[in-house]
Amino acid sequence: MKYSIEIICFIDILGFRKHIEKTLAEDQSDNEEGIDKIACALESMKCNSAQSQGPYPVTRKITQFSDSIVISFNYNDKDSVYYTLVDIQILLIDLVCRGFLCRGGISLGKIIHKNGMLFGPGVVDAYTLESKAANYPRIIVGQDILKIGEFYISDDHLWDIEKTNPSGPVGQDSDGMYYINYFSPDLIYFNKPDYSFYDYMSKLKQIIETGLGSNKKDIFVKYSWLKQKYNKFLNIYGGPDAINSDFDISIPQIDKIPMIK
Repeated sequence: MKYSIEIICFIDILGFRKHIEKTLAEDQSDNEEGIDKIACALESMKCNSAQSQGPYPVTRKITQFSDSIVISFNYNDKDSVYYTLVDIQILLIDLVCRGFLCRGGISLGKIIHKNGMLFGPGVVDAYTLESKAANYPRIIVGQDILKIGEFYISDDHLWDIEKTNPSGPVGQDSDGMYYINYFSPDLIYFNKPDYSFYDYMSKLKQIIETGLGSNKKDIFVKYSWLKQKYNKFLNIYGGPDAINSDFDISIPQIDKIPMIK
């Protein structure tokens, strides 16, 4: 048996232990609402990973365990990097609407991912990226992944995966890391039967404000990062310095969404 070289995505739910604690009442009886909430979130992770906004990558494989999910696929599949980034972006937005945040890492490496087996140095690398580099609720994308994505992409999506495209699925953070951007102006197109862009931003605001109330420094830092992204997004696309006209973007109801103080 030999390893195959694949792109590996390792994603898990942030603060999962806290969510688990909420599945039990004070008398240790089952809190069915809390259990159902987690079950729906995990099912959402699996379903969103198994779907694709474009042609489904034929080599994509998915393994889910506890609050984590691993997605892998051949690095030279045409457009697979781009569509996988978009699929994960939608997954992140969907989970926010359910009250959950994620962190993770996407890297290139050697892996065995078949017949119920999942192991290899590439899995370790993706997990390390997730646990050490993704200090905030973000999914880190290695620069090598972006280069591969740009090489194996059709002309139709070449601008979509550009790091300088503010509407693309990838953004660059202040520390130089690239991450899947869930503060993209393309959110105006996010409209599912159960929730809209306005619902998403409102839920995100609620999650951030709850997190900022923590007396633990490491948790406060994570939500401070999120607050900064949230307020910057509103300032650019809804405030006096809005650049909507430059990108022909009109975000409905954005003027009704308040900043976080």
